Amino acid sequence: MYKKAVSPLIATVLLIAFAVSLGAVLLTYMTTLGSCGGVSVEIATIDNEPQICYNTNSNKIDFTLENSGREDVEYIKVTVTGALEVENVDIRQGFPKSETGKVEIDYKKQALGALQKIKIIPVVIEGNEEVICGSDKSLTIEGIPEC
Repeated sequence: MYKKAVSPLIATVLLIAFAVSLGAVLLTYMTTLGSCGGVSVEIATIDNEPQICYNTNSNKIDFTLENSGREDVEYIKVTVTGALEVENVDIRQGFPKSETGKVEIDYKKQALGALQKIKIIPVVIEGNEEVICGSDKSLTIEGIPEC
């Protein structure tokens, strides 16, 4: 009577392959649980038109921000880049998960020059401290149309 079995070498290779694939799956899952892992913000769209514009009459940048992530955004940091200067503004407006809000930023055209782009960076609370999310969670918008 002959019994066929998997050789020890093949069993070892299969075990290592299983361990590596399990590690890859866990690593992918765990990185979304880290700081800002559940954060996802975007400019809301209506009829495929992004809801962002620069109002030349009031010198304000108006946009609608949507929190499509699984984590509340405590507030946002906005970097406004003009042709002459850059300004950083904290917008102390919360964006709970799955909610949308309108934002209005004063734009100092005399000091900053022509508007070039804005960068929106979410800030969340992890434990008891604020965490500024990295560039992979931020939005950069160029070519902002006039209202």
